[in-house]
Amino acid sequence: MSSQSIVSAIVSIYAAERFMSGCLDDLTCQTLGEKLEIIVVDACSPQNESAIVSDYMARFPNIVYVRAPAREGVYASWNRGLRLARGRYITNANADDRHRRDALETMSRVLDARKDIDFVYGDCRVGYRENETFEDNCHGKVLYFPEYFAPATLLYCQLGPQPMWRREVHERVGFFDENYRACGDWNFNIVLAGHARGLHIPEELGLYLEHPLAISFRDSTMGMENELLRRRWQHAKAVEQRYRTMGVPCESQAQRALVHLDMGIRALRFYPPWRYGVPESALSFARRCFRHALRLNPALAPADELLELSDDALTCLEDLPSPLGLPTQAELSTLRTS
Repeated sequence: MSSQSIVSAIVSIYAAERFMSGCLDDLTCQTLGEKLEIIVVDACSPQNESAIVSDYMARFPNIVYVRAPAREGVYASWNRGLRLARGRYITNANADDRHRRDALETMSRVLDARKDIDFVYGDCRVGYRENETFEDNCHGKVLYFPEYFAPATLLYCQLGPQPMWRREVHERVGFFDENYRACGDWNFNIVLAGHARGLHIPEELGLYLEHPLAISFRDSTMGMENELLRRRWQHAKAVEQRYRTMGVPCESQAQRALVHLDMGIRALRFYPPWRYGVPESALSFARRCFRHALRLNPALAPADELLELSDDALTCLEDLPSPLGLPTQAELSTLRTS
């Protein structure tokens, strides 16, 4: 195994035998070649993925395989892989997703060139056929992710399924929270936003398989964990920390009041990529932000007027300008449908 790996791709597998060959074909064909370290973490799967991986390991010395002693969740597997990783940069490579052939090289080159950036992410095609390659995908449906805006991570996950980040950021933020089954990546995105800087690459770099057996869809886990995350993070201190990371002043009460007004306005209307241009809202969070803004500055408009509106009236509002002069959620989002 080369000691000069640029990227370590962590593949967590459980009951993924039917995806294994396609996944490894996808990664071994990346233009990084042997500068890509492929770490396969077997979460004690009952299937025969290990035999497939062994066959590839005989041909590709940049593949590492480790099997957990007992069944573990995806974030425990990612952490297990992280502790083995030798690349400068890390990416998760889900067994059922695929990449453009130069995707990992493209992201790593941006990180090489931008020393001020800690993580990057691109746009992602959507597929419905198992083991379809990026090149063969012709459905035309794309998840267009927003330009990076740290406070908006409190509203939804901005990273997408195939981000890349500097390995060293774990020295600042720790590892993935293994208490989550489905939303650990959103939690990681929120934590990153408080300590690191990100960048969106406006290119279609990956292919995400959308299917009903994915943990995002198959039961209530995602919804329950989303609510837990909102309760954990949608509070004043978290808001201010993410604006500070962007360089927005939060020293005086007047400055902090504007920050909370700005966050509340964003919570009224935002655009998750998987909604394809249809806005969502977090009205209870928005109201908490407006109340906090008024506690800091009782004369602050339009926070008082907004609090007087009903939920129906708030959801009917057009996108309001940022009181800080920052791009709005609509301006940050690529509002294209496909």
